[in-house]
Amino acid sequence: MFTIDHPLDPENKTLHHACIESNEIMNLYSGNVVLNQNGEATIELPAWFEALNTDTRYQLTCVGGFANVFIKEKLSGNRFAIGGGYEGLEVSWQLTAVRHDKFALDNPLQVEKDKEVKR
Repeated sequence: MFTIDHPLDPENKTLHHACIESNEIMNLYSGNVVLNQNGEATIELPAWFEALNTDTRYQLTCVGGFANVFIKEKLSGNRFAIGGGYEGLEVSWQLTAVRHDKFALDNPLQVEKDKEVKR
């Protein structure tokens, strides 16, 4: 786990996240939603989501049925929309996004390093 300054209120708050392993400094978010009568759903993310993250990547999986679900509206205003399904269909969603908070920008990940030789 790690603690970072809250991107919207760094003087007074912190965010606590668990780590995932990647060659990028990333965050992962996921959930399930049931589509409405139009076969759509809007996912609301925390107010700090876009302040902390960039380069969002989407994954959708239908649960209990099949539909050509898709990202109807890309992330904007800390929300995104799913379309292409039918009423009552459950969709599991996952977002990965690259961190772009001050710590991540000041400490870029060096993926490959030479081993130190012990003498």
